[in-house]
Amino acid sequence: AGNGTAVMVGWINMLLLTLVLILSWQYRVEATGSLEIHLIQYVDTTLKQANGNCCLPCSLSFLSCQNIAEVCYQEPHSSGSCIDSVRTGVFFTDGGLNLLKSFTPGESLGNGVTNPIALSFSGAWMGELNVTFTIWNNYTNPPGLVTIFQFANSTAGNG
Repeated sequence: AGNGTAVMVGWINMLLLTLVLILSWQYRVEATGSLEIHLIQYVDTTLKQANGNCCLPCSLSFLSCQNIAEVCYQEPHSSGSCIDSVRTGVFFTDGGLNLLKSFTPGESLGNGVTNPIALSFSGAWMGELNVTFTIWNNYTNPPGLVTIFQFANSTAGNG
């Protein structure tokens, strides 16, 4: 009976070790692929930078912003640099009654970037990512911050 108990404990330990290895494998994988961001619409209702300053001198009667974008993605809880990022050229000059930009597939966003925006990744991946979409006003030098959109996503299953 004692020998049977040792075998049973051995099997339970092996089962637990296998389960731990499987769970570890599920949450960290080696992957290669791309992330596509399809732009649909952008609306700038303020015609101002995030700090409240006008995109052009406020004394001008025709206020507008020259919008460029930077898209970055990184692992959550990471204070490091982007895994991949891209910066567009001027994709929209708004102002007056022109506050809405609708995007079409294949449209050039300037600087060699097209819609959808494609970012690539390879290596270890934990199943989560954060995407930051930052709009800058290109009229100022250096470009002034207009707004930041941040998205967090988890595609790792929880069971």
